Amino acid sequence: MDPQQRLVLETAWEALERAGMAPGALQGAMGGVYLGSIGSDYGDLTDLTGWDGYRVTGVTSSVLSGRVAYVLGLQGPAMTVDTACSSSL
Repeated sequence: MDPQQRLVLETAWEALERAGMAPGALQGAMGGVYLGSIGSDYGDLTDLTGWDGYRVTGVTSSVLSGRVAYVLGLQGPAMTVDTACSSSL
């Protein structure tokens, strides 16, 4: 998994905890996930021979919001926008 994806998952989880919400309690809730991201070259730096299906989802930034929604069990829209340099600020 691209480190960017792992960091987004950890940040979303911690943000909910700091807001006083139990992330597990959101299972099945109507809620959306909207993220801005930038592409990553992490997939080019690793040897994932034979893992083609996982390579695509593991290093593609467009799946970030879906991954967060899936982990939290949210039942709403998930959209990742490639905001280029602004998301790296």
